[in-house]
Amino acid sequence: MGHDEVPDYLRGVTQSDMNDQHPKRKVTPPPAAMREVGLGGPPAETEKGSGILVMLLNIFLIGGTFALVVFVGIGGTLGYGAYSIGGAELEARSKGTELVALVEGSEGIARDLMKRGAGPEILSVYERFDSAEGHEKFAAAYAFAGAAEGAVVQVGLMGGSTADQTARLRRPADAYQAAHANWEASAATVPGVATCMLGLASCPEHTL
Repeated sequence: MGHDEVPDYLRGVTQSDMNDQHPKRKVTPPPAAMREVGLGGPPAETEKGSGILVMLLNIFLIGGTFALVVFVGIGGTLGYGAYSIGGAELEARSKGTELVALVEGSEGIARDLMKRGAGPEILSVYERFDSAEGHEKFAAAYAFAGAAEGAVVQVGLMGGSTADQTARLRRPADAYQAAHANWEASAATVPGVATCMLGLASCPEHTL
């Protein structure tokens, strides 16, 4: 039998008949293999878990940034308040100390003014100054300077030792009043109020 001859049992059999008798099997790779070669996507649960993780990470970053901004803002506000109040308080203390040094020993002025017709209040003002301490003493010295000046006008004293000593109290008294007013203004700002409430600086307890 030559090469071109077809066996009898194959005569009349078409290629389609042969395919029908021996169908090809379609092989589907397992999901894991498909994912390895890029033919399949991640499981739904994995995608959901990744989305939640990303969302939580974003929330954490936004919350952390916001907290940092708030912390820096509050810290800066309190720091500025403490700095401004502290500087103003030191200036008021300095001017008050200068005034106290001049008022010390001024009981003789009070008594001399009383002899010339001033009321006993001038001596009471000096006695309050003599027993006061701290910023209260500065305020009492300021009060005495004003009371003595008023008494000099009251008795019509135009010159002399008492009038001269009283006049010398005016300039340091004004300087202390200005410094104290600046201290009060510093404590009245928003940073100042917050600083005073938290006790981070020495704040004025009274006005002149």
